Amino acid sequence: VGIAFQIQDDILGLFGDPKETGKAVGNDVREGKKTLLLQYAYRQGSDVQKTVIKKALNQPLTAEQLAEVQQVVKETGSLAYSENMAREHVRQGIEVLRQIDDHPEEVQVLKELAEYMIKRDK
Repeated sequence: VGIAFQIQDDILGLFGDPKETGKAVGNDVREGKKTLLLQYAYRQGSDVQKTVIKKALNQPLTAEQLAEVQQVVKETGSLAYSENMAREHVRQGIEVLRQIDDHPEEVQVLKELAEYMIKRDK
């Protein structure tokens, strides 16, 4: 579930509303962080798309450059892939929780928390 949280955090960091998240969009790109979103987009991308990503990493981004990176992430299927990976990690976490029989109330709270991880917008 922690992995799902991080993936969702990375998605919000690239596509979230700064008013909701409290942080600037694109910081991970500016800081050169190789998030799942960027790694998958780079692996799946064309030479032109790879260049867009390479030029953006570790750089102050203009709004246009940020939009280009976001577009590459969408076009390569990286956003959908990352969302699916987050859901899969939550599913696996919930599956493990189902094995705990002696604390049903606590398990329910943990399941709800796990599901929230991929639905959150902050």
